[in-house]
Amino acid sequence: MAAFVFKVFTLTIRTIAKPLSKRVEAYVLDHPTLRAPVVNLAQVLHRFEVRVNRGAEGKSGKVFVGDLSEENALELAGKVISESFLWLTASAVIFWEYERQKGKDTAKAAKEKAFQEANDEDKRRLERRELEMSEELRDLKERYVSLEANMAQILELLQMQDADKEAQKLKRSNSFYGVFGLSK
Repeated sequence: MAAFVFKVFTLTIRTIAKPLSKRVEAYVLDHPTLRAPVVNLAQVLHRFEVRVNRGAEGKSGKVFVGDLSEENALELAGKVISESFLWLTASAVIFWEYERQKGKDTAKAAKEKAFQEANDEDKRRLERRELEMSEELRDLKERYVSLEANMAQILELLQMQDADKEAQKLKRSNSFYGVFGLSK
């Protein structure tokens, strides 16, 4: 929505610039102090235009270029002032839009950079967690192997104790007291 409003605003500025340029032209041409420099500017532009046209036609050499009448000079100066005002307005709008877009691009790049940094940080955190978990898993495996070995030893001891009890029972049952169910 903001982009739409901005586009309408710039179009409005460009539309207003034409009548405004006519007013600027009229002001400059009617101003007594600005009238003489404007006429001189028009004469310089006329000489330049004649030289460019002669060069485009393939003619070379110096030629005398007569001055324009004051009325024609004022008309040419008015056109130049009007077109210059329009050009400056359009240039300002374009520059303004360029700066606005550049700000958006900078903000977008900063947002992408922040996202990438957060992504990288998450990746590093997950790698650290994976390393910790693999160390814990290795420790658990070592404990499991140790417990398994201890369990095997305990089972072996229990089997030996059971065998000893069985041997003692058998020994008692074979003795004089064992036959009558008497214990020593």
